Amino acid sequence: MVFLLLFPAHFENIITLKNQLRVCPQTRKKFFGKIRGEIKNSTMFLLFLVGGFSFGFCLLIYGIYILAVIWGKKYLPPDELQGYIPISVLIPARNEERVIERKIKNLAEVDYPRELLQVVIIDDASTDQTRKIAQDALARYQLHGTVITNDTRKGTNYNYNEGMKHALHEIVITTDADVILEDQALKRIVAVLQNDERIGAACGELVPLIDASSLSTGVEKPYRQIFGKICSWESALHSTFCFNGPLIALRKQAYSPMDPHRGASDANMALSAIRNGYQAKYISSAKFFEWIPTSLSQQRRQKVRRAARLLESTWAARHMLLSRKLGKFGSIVLPLRMAMFFLVPSLCGISILCLGFLGFFWLSTSAGMVWGVLYLLSLAGAAALGAIWNNFLTSFLWHQYYLLAGLVSMVKPMYIWESVDRAALP
Repeated sequence: MVFLLLFPAHFENIITLKNQLRVCPQTRKKFFGKIRGEIKNSTMFLLFLVGGFSFGFCLLIYGIYILAVIWGKKYLPPDELQGYIPISVLIPARNEERVIERKIKNLAEVDYPRELLQVVIIDDASTDQTRKIAQDALARYQLHGTVITNDTRKGTNYNYNEGMKHALHEIVITTDADVILEDQALKRIVAVLQNDERIGAACGELVPLIDASSLSTGVEKPYRQIFGKICSWESALHSTFCFNGPLIALRKQAYSPMDPHRGASDANMALSAIRNGYQAKYISSAKFFEWIPTSLSQQRRQKVRRAARLLESTWAARHMLLSRKLGKFGSIVLPLRMAMFFLVPSLCGISILCLGFLGFFWLSTSAGMVWGVLYLLSLAGAAALGAIWNNFLTSFLWHQYYLLAGLVSMVKPMYIWESVDRAALP
């Protein structure tokens, strides 16, 4: 009302337009057609703006990592031990009767004196014969060790906290029951901590073992090809916290007890070492072998759970962002990882949706429908291509989905879980 009083000329124009629309169908049709055109153009511009920004941000973050993989300096660890030293080996186990003896046999056969190994197996209230088989295997392969049993399930973080209390030696190895260490793995990872007192934690490199080709293995192979190179680049800058949990070496004084209910144990160990003034390194020469699920549903369950727990650890470390005390870890490594984990998956999804709707609005209605069908088929084809050809696009799309699902799953308690189907492992 105030507007009409201040601008009477506009009031007269509005009245005139209202009368024209009432008495002239052609004018009414032209007017509303113009309105629809303006809305369409504004919507297309908004989709282009939002989609372009989202795509550009994703391209920026992953562009940095691609350049780092191709041209960035990589961490080169020392391979030679100054001398064999006693070490403690922690193995959390839950219903591992099919693999625990193989694991103990593997420890006895690697190139490290068995008399210098203290093996601590933390049995997380197994309902099978894990405890008995482990005790018999320790005696059979002449390894000094013990089996600790929880009365109820506690989860991996609790198990490592408990295992650390029983570790007798300064250097502690953590490893999983279902992986096999390469013959030189222990020597090489211990050598890193032995030769550089600034390093508080180090992890080995996962080599996937695949029984049969499938979409899940096609997703995993390209991911593993680039994962280690990124972590090695981060290690050259300062530290990485994206550890491979099945093989970690750390100093006891670099370890702080973990929250039993939050975060990934491997990332927690690395971040604990960094907080305590040490560096955390990725050691590509210390290899271990792990069987990869060939079922997409098994991989999804495993990946989403791991993503959720890694995101928890990363979020808990947000106070380390831009910390001057942490050098390039606080100013480069952690900001990039937080952008990769928390922003890129959502923005990637937004850019995909914007591109689809942009094509629909740009084309006529019938052509837009055809575009929509072809676009969805293209996305489905890109997501399924890994079943017949290992490629980075398929791996990228699936891992963005896993991160996004992990972000949603952060609200759920995931410190206790069931492992992937052991029947699928040889």
